[in-house]
Amino acid sequence: MALLNFLGAIQQVTGSSYLIESRDGAKVLLDCGMRQGRREEEEGNRAAFAFDPLSLDAVVISHAHIDHTGLLPKLVAAGYRGPIFATDGTVDLAEIVLLLVFLAFVKAALVAAFYMHLRFEKLLLTLTLVAPLLFTAIFILVIGSDVGHFSIF
Repeated sequence: MALLNFLGAIQQVTGSSYLIESRDGAKVLLDCGMRQGRREEEEGNRAAFAFDPLSLDAVVISHAHIDHTGLLPKLVAAGYRGPIFATDGTVDLAEIVLLLVFLAFVKAALVAAFYMHLRFEKLLLTLTLVAPLLFTAIFILVIGSDVGHFSIF
């Protein structure tokens, strides 16, 4: 019998994330989504994962929406190096979605710095929140077409 842990999208529609643990101890994360909406919900994106990323055996992504893929860069930044399974189409679209989200965060940080006259240190702090997305963008740009080898479909 497997154990299913609901980690996100509980009483809401964003932040999809489910941890499946098999009887023999295998751990698979289904989706790793970003929470969107109210500030309280979005604060959950900065909280520590409810599991040890290094303990995962695999990640499966159902589709490319940001509320299913948005925290993948954070997961990798936390040390996860295992396989990420998705269809080729999901991988292609997730590449675009994650890059666009990264650019949106950078734009928001620069606009805030300009209009609110933030000091350079505060700008750097804001940008560190999106560093995992930058890592993903660089990862995608560097290995590009090799991303598809994660596909199981």
